[in-house]
Amino acid sequence: MIFAVPLVCFGLYTSVIRLVVRQIMLRTAVYTVTDQRLVVNWNGWGGPREVSTYLNHLEPPRVSESDDGVGTIRFGSGNPLDFNTYNRRQRVRWNGDPFTICAIRDVRTVADLIVANRDQRFI
Repeated sequence: MIFAVPLVCFGLYTSVIRLVVRQIMLRTAVYTVTDQRLVVNWNGWGGPREVSTYLNHLEPPRVSESDDGVGTIRFGSGNPLDFNTYNRRQRVRWNGDPFTICAIRDVRTVADLIVANRDQRFI
């Protein structure tokens, strides 16, 4: 019985609670793309939170899109053993992945905007 309670709590967390918390975070997330930065604001457990990074510090984006145009943009491989990344020390982690922005409508347009502003900084 002593071992069953922590095991059940851990199982609940990994199967249900983690997904509910992620959905709450995604519903409150606001993404802002400027000419130099990508800013993510959301409500966390301790109040509002913000993560930002310069566009020229991000690795090239990888886009995954559903049929309705909603998708996710990841910057980086997501492989913790991949040491050949563009600039690993500048990578900012938000939800366990490389810098990731999720549940974006018209994701291709947003990705194009980020790439255009990112490439503009190198000119």
